[in-house]
Amino acid sequence: MALNHANKSHWEHWVIMAGCAAAIAGSYALTVSENGDLRFCSTFSQSQTCIPEVCILRRIIGISCPGCGLMRSFAATARIELKRAVFFNPMGPVLFVICIFQIPYRMIKYYEVGSSQVLWNKIDERLDLVTWTIVGGLLLTWFARIVDGLAS
Repeated sequence: MALNHANKSHWEHWVIMAGCAAAIAGSYALTVSENGDLRFCSTFSQSQTCIPEVCILRRIIGISCPGCGLMRSFAATARIELKRAVFFNPMGPVLFVICIFQIPYRMIKYYEVGSSQVLWNKIDERLDLVTWTIVGGLLLTWFARIVDGLAS
């Protein structure tokens, strides 16, 4: 069964909105220990569970990927520990803020609120620029880590 363009667009907005909401909510459930371990904190049992390393590239090849440290960066950003957040991944705080703004933006787009299609088209054009800027920032961070690792 094929989705028509309108249904595909609605599905895309829903998935992005849900993903961003989950990332933001998850950031508040995670903490970063002093040694950089990521932990899930349960408010019901007052326990903390250490989350293992999830980067497949780092496990197999030993090289960090462009997104390495984003979960720790989001957790630090959620607690307004910006210096730590930037240390884990410089793009983390930027992506965290973008995720926050994606939720109302995607709701507006999903429910087709607003009558000015020209305004939404301009915003959509700017989002493409933002997306490519983030991709570039993640790649630059990755490159800098690789160069730093080679220099060490």
